[in-house]
Amino acid sequence: MRVLALLLTAFYLGLHATAGQASALKRLQAAYQGLRDARGSFTQISSLKELQEEETFQGEFLLKLPGQMLIRYKGAEAQTVLIQEEEILIYQPALKQAFRGRFGPQGYGVVPVALLQGLATLKEHFQVLKEEKGLLLLAPRQPTGTLVSLEVHLAKRGSAFPIKGLVLHDRFSNRVEIRLKDVKVNTGLRAEDFTLTLAPGVRVFEQ
Repeated sequence: MRVLALLLTAFYLGLHATAGQASALKRLQAAYQGLRDARGSFTQISSLKELQEEETFQGEFLLKLPGQMLIRYKGAEAQTVLIQEEEILIYQPALKQAFRGRFGPQGYGVVPVALLQGLATLKEHFQVLKEEKGLLLLAPRQPTGTLVSLEVHLAKRGSAFPIKGLVLHDRFSNRVEIRLKDVKVNTGLRAEDFTLTLAPGVRVFEQ
């Protein structure tokens, strides 16, 4: 009788976990369906295994679906990244240089916070490896630079933005964590908000 009770308990917990798993993915998809734009700040913590170093960056982002994102990294190595559909422009004012090229899933390793845009079409680019309450573990469907897996940490129910953080893992065992803060959604961002003006004399490298 005791064994039967344990089996029934395990079966019930399995059903409960499955329901929780399904809701995590559905919550994220439903939130993105109603999302037009978002703006907020972030902290990026990059852990490089081979060098045994950890770097922390602060920044702000603007997101307009589909396909537009403006990311400003602050600090001594400040740079601004503009993504317009399949084009990316990276501006490094201190070095008086900029890089322009095509943007695709391979670019997520260079600009990890840009994954906030890619998750709008999650099933197109990623497969779900694991689901838990508040967590999705994803893997790229196609080769995506060095990215091996992605953790999507969901915010509490009722939060303005569905995601509170991301963790990227690459094939070299490096780890990049993105922590989001003060994210506001559907504030009416315009196309004109996604512009980037380069200072005179900046050298632009086409890639």
